Amino acid sequence: MLGPLAFDDEATRRLADTLMAVLEEQGSPRRAGLRLGVHENTVAKRLRTIEAMLEETARSLGLGPWRTFYRVTLPRLRLALLGGGLVIALHLLGEYGGFAVLRYRTFTTEIYNAYKLGFDAASAALLSLVLVVVCILVLSGEMGLRGHSSHARIGAGAARRRRRVRLGPARTAASLLALSALVGLALAVPLGALGYWILQGSSTTLPSASIWGATLNTLLFGLGAAALSCVLALPVALLAARRRGVVARLLERAVFLPRALPGLVVGLALVFFPVRYAAG
Repeated sequence: MLGPLAFDDEATRRLADTLMAVLEEQGSPRRAGLRLGVHENTVAKRLRTIEAMLEETARSLGLGPWRTFYRVTLPRLRLALLGGGLVIALHLLGEYGGFAVLRYRTFTTEIYNAYKLGFDAASAALLSLVLVVVCILVLSGEMGLRGHSSHARIGAGAARRRRRVRLGPARTAASLLALSALVGLALAVPLGALGYWILQGSSTTLPSASIWGATLNTLLFGLGAAALSCVLALPVALLAARRRGVVARLLERAVFLPRALPGLVVGLALVFFPVRYAAG
């Protein structure tokens, strides 16, 4: 299972020391290289000679299940966890519909009220700027937690047999109950509420032409916006993938700022500038 680490010689001890340094430094070849006094490329080259079964290797070196999870598995999941948390946080910053239904006051609902009640553009713009500041703080926190280390797999990996774990009756029932609750909250509750409103509603005069027209417009605008977003995001993605500097990271994070703004603010801004400046 250990591959080249199964032999006791100087080269094997060097590989073992390298692997332990990487584990101690939360999976960062750069910091492990500083600890060992070698370049990070040397650390990467040594790791390529070891089978990419880091969890099994960590367990074989004496780490227990929880320490293996904390020092090996969790650092490799950190980027995915931070990315998902960032998307959800920014989405909730710009969310309006759910908070409006629940009558919960947020920056977004106050911005809509400022435009709706008195078209108070100054107050709405001030609230939007505060929302941008909050978004910048969230992005800065995500960048700080992400760090500068890379957690991508270096080698091609190693094949291993899949081992089936029997949960037993109690764990199986608990797992099914948890998954059923998740599906119920995500699908059954919203669909049930929509069905209830349809059955209890009294207005059934919506013509089919309006439904088809709204569906067609939604698809056209959605596909057009998706295509335009991909074209505009491609240069930023290439820059972020090929460059590791501060400018590239700032540009990559800047594209997240509009996600924290309500659609009303973005739409009015896109309409205001062409009308105000293009028309002269």
